[in-house]
Amino acid sequence: MHSYSDNRLLMFLRRNLVELLTLAYLFTLIYVSILPLDFAASAVPAGMERHFLGLPLSRPNLPDVASNVGLYVPFGMLVCAVFVKRGAGPLTAAVISTLFLAALSLALEWTQQYSPSRISCATDFMANAIGALAGSLLAPSLFWLARRAVRMNRKDVRQRSSAVLARLLVLGLVVLAWIPFDLTFSADRVADSLHRSSLVPFARIHALQYAADHSSAAADPGAVYRFARDAWFLRLDALGDAAGYALLAILTAWYLRRHCRTAGIRTAQWTLIACLWLAVFAAAGQVFVSSRGFDSTYLVAALVGTVLGLLAFVPVVQTWGHTQEVPRSRRTLLGCAVAGIAAFILLRQTAPFMPSLSPESLYTQASAAEWVPMTIYLQARLPAVMADLLGKLIRFGVLGIAITLYRATSADPRATRPLVCGLLVAFAMAATECVQLLLPSRVPSITDVLLAGAGAAAGVQACRLALAVREEIVARHGIPAEPVAVVYNVELGVPEEGPPEPAPAPRRRRRHTRRKLR
Repeated sequence: MHSYSDNRLLMFLRRNLVELLTLAYLFTLIYVSILPLDFAASAVPAGMERHFLGLPLSRPNLPDVASNVGLYVPFGMLVCAVFVKRGAGPLTAAVISTLFLAALSLALEWTQQYSPSRISCATDFMANAIGALAGSLLAPSLFWLARRAVRMNRKDVRQRSSAVLARLLVLGLVVLAWIPFDLTFSADRVADSLHRSSLVPFARIHALQYAADHSSAAADPGAVYRFARDAWFLRLDALGDAAGYALLAILTAWYLRRHCRTAGIRTAQWTLIACLWLAVFAAAGQVFVSSRGFDSTYLVAALVGTVLGLLAFVPVVQTWGHTQEVPRSRRTLLGCAVAGIAAFILLRQTAPFMPSLSPESLYTQASAAEWVPMTIYLQARLPAVMADLLGKLIRFGVLGIAITLYRATSADPRATRPLVCGLLVAFAMAATECVQLLLPSRVPSITDVLLAGAGAAAGVQACRLALAVREEIVARHGIPAEPVAVVYNVELGVPEEGPPEPAPAPRRRRRHTRRKLR
């Protein structure tokens, strides 16, 4: 019988996960900072003079400053965690990691001065140093909270897996709503965000579609495709939000029905209230995200997704089954989930579906194709780059997790290999990029192929690591392990009715004796 906790690769990853993540972050940051590798003589842009550590000073742009700070906050946490793991104290690790990352940022800014297509300034260096300091100082507190959360959730991992999945899904929905995390608390920025808010649902989608329909192709040939693409992106984002809230509604309703023994109507009411409160919290937080702003479409998508999840609760639970042997319907359900996620990614990569077969268009698309990774993001603003990268990695990671769970229901759960899965997904994405040669609104990119392979492989490995941790927790606490075929049983089945009310105990008659009067 195969055991996930006996896999050598998983054991190596568990022991060195922080170091591997730190190295991956370091190499990615260095590579992105020195692109496009067109080094030449130093040239300071006009209007800038060297004032601080040999770097020109410029007027700070708040969204870029927030993105630079956010870029180094997780890096500071990882580097501080490495030093703490090696025996350094929290304060010593924070000081060393801050100095190391500040020196790294200064070296990268100096290097960018020799690239004509990059702009180096002291503002970016100071923002990076502040982000490294904030991450290093927040690391001990966050690690303590993480360890406490793990200890508190151990019992739920063994007995209430749906509750753990619901909490992770809540965290994922909030993260997706606040990407790219360019938070601002400045009064004028918040006022501008409120001014740009969309109080009418689907107003932004309608405006973009109207602009696409009434744009002049002769004046700006790319405007039609650009507006149509952005409109489709907003539609697919709303669809993804609705799907996430539908899954959250199913998990929450199951937890209330099975573990809290609530009635059907009360379960629907509490689930609806919980999901809507989460949607209001996430939408209100978007006011402080400079690149997003409040959009009532998010609330409508959350409401529709929650209602659809409640309507699909009973069929999904009955399809999942609640037996020790995996029913065939469960494998079918997971297969449909994999197909749905893959179709969503395919729609995202090919929208707005406006092909052009002219030789001039094909030649233009082939000439504009990206062959050096990450060069397509050089002309984009940092918040847009972070939003696009994180969104793609999350989508392909979810696809890898779904593939792992689907393959885990087979007779041989070891068939899911991260490298093989990553290569297959990258292969499929390469075919999709070839299709983009026919779509003038898209640019074929080697970066998307690499992100697809890396995200899917990371999702597979993360899922396998979670299965190994759960298996170890179950074995350590003396709970009988599930069969190999049931590697992650979320305990979904036919909702059980609450325990019957106990019958009233018969009243015990007491004897009363009269005292005889003497």
